[in-house]
Order: sequence, then C-alpha cells, then structure tokens
Amino acid sequence: MFEIVFPFLFWLKRFRLPLLIIGLGLHLGILFSYPIPLFALAMINVYLLLVPISFWIKILSFFKIKPLNNDQPIKSVASFKQLSLIIFVALFFQMNTSINHSSLTRPYVFKLYNKLGIANEVDILSRKIRDFSSKTMGIFSHGVFIDKHFKGYNHIISVSYMNNGVEEWLPLINKKGMPGEMNRGANWAKLTWRTNECLINQGKLKAGIIDFCTYWAIINDKSLSGDNKFIIRVKKVELPKEYKWQKDFLKNQIDQPWSVVGSLQFHNEEPLIEILDIESF
Repeated sequence: MFEIVFPFLFWLKRFRLPLLIIGLGLHLGILFSYPIPLFALAMINVYLLLVPISFWIKILSFFKIKPLNNDQPIKSVASFKQLSLIIFVALFFQMNTSINHSSLTRPYVFKLYNKLGIANEVDILSRKIRDFSSKTMGIFSHGVFIDKHFKGYNHIISVSYMNNGVEEWLPLINKKGMPGEMNRGANWAKLTWRTNECLINQGKLKAGIIDFCTYWAIINDKSLSGDNKFIIRVKKVELPKEYKWQKDFLKNQIDQPWSVVGSLQFHNEEPLIEILDIESF
C-alpha cells in the first residue's frame, strides 16, 4: 500500500516527512533482516531526496562549510524536481510490472479487468510497457520471498546443543519452529535456501548444519570436544492452500511435534554427523 500511494503523495510537501520516516524505517528493516543489503541501501538513498534543501544547508552551516556558490540551493531544488519526475516514471514502470505481471497480484487485478471488460486491452498494453521497461531500465516481475518460493517447503530443521545433560537450542529455529535471533540476513538465506531447501539435499543439509554449529559454538565459547553434541530435529508442517485463509493455521503448525533425526559430534576437531533421509521421513 505504501509503495502504491508514494508516487502520488510525495509531490505534496506536507506528506514528505511522513513518507520519509516510513520509507527509511521500511528499508532499514530490510537492510538488517533480509539478505539484500544493496537493494535496501539504494532505496534509502532515494528516500533521502525527500529531505528539504534547508536541512542540508543547516548541516553545512553547523560544520561551517560554505556552499559552492549562492545559486547552489536553487540548483538543488531544480535537480530535486527533475529527479522526482524520473523517480515517478520509474515507479510507474515498476508498478505496471509488479501489479500486472506478478504471480501474486495478477489473478486479482485481472479478475477486476475482466469485470470491466478491458482485460485483453490492458494485457496487450501492459506487456508492451513491460517489454520496454525491462530492456531499457532492467525492471522485471521477479518477486522476492513470495509464496511460490516456498512451494514444497514442508520441513523445518532445528538444532540444539547438549552439554552434561543440559540442552540449549541454537537461536536459528526456536521450539515453535520460528526464526531465532541468529536467523537473520545472510544466515537466514543460507539456512532457508542452502541448507533446509524445498527439496532437501542431504549433503547440503549436513554441510550447512556443520557450518552453523561450528560458528555458534565458537562465538559462544562452547566446547566441541568430549561427549558434547548437537541434536538435529525436524518438524513436518503443512503447506497453506494458495490464496485461501485457514483458521488457526499458524497455531496448528506450531503445535506440530519435533522428531529427532540426527546428531553432530566433533572428534579431534573433525565433524561426525548422521542425519536420516528427511524427504522420506
């Protein structure tokens, strides 16, 4: 919703500060939580264009830095207007691609177009616009972290550490089966797509678990020798029905039981790992 209203509201001066705060907050969250930092930083730079010229002049004055010349503020305002127009055009092309050609939104918007009797005309025009914008601006309809990326993703893997009979769950996946404190950014991408995949590869699963356990043990000063070991568990979950709400779906998945499927120990600094075939579990 924010991205839809943004190109229409940022022209109005009184909306720029709220849009700036929301936009920075949204993309700072992406920067710290998702493994796409360059995208987040690029968008943050765009939102900085909403900062009034007077603010930058005050910053320069505070550090006793003089503008290059007396016309600098005026040139900056002109540049802002030119950049705003460019951003508006780019957002128009992006919205056309994201709304009319994304597998997440296309079924809904074209249902509306069909009711209006313009589905065929909109589709032809929208495809021409998409072809132009993809070739000239690199704008594509590939979504990030959407439902179809998790098709077949019906296993959750967790790991705990056993030391003298005391068990401690690693902050990757908690007891509810939800991401822990360690499961962010690049770690989230590695665990979600390169360790516990939709179709689990046993070799990648073992290698990923060894990496995570070793890293966690080192940064937390945990012993990897003796009888200490890591317990590997799996939770089988149901996949949601596409585009259909189900009552208590999340609660039902949280309540699914964990099953022990393997273990990891280190002998002379060499990992010894055993895991049952998860896909046949």
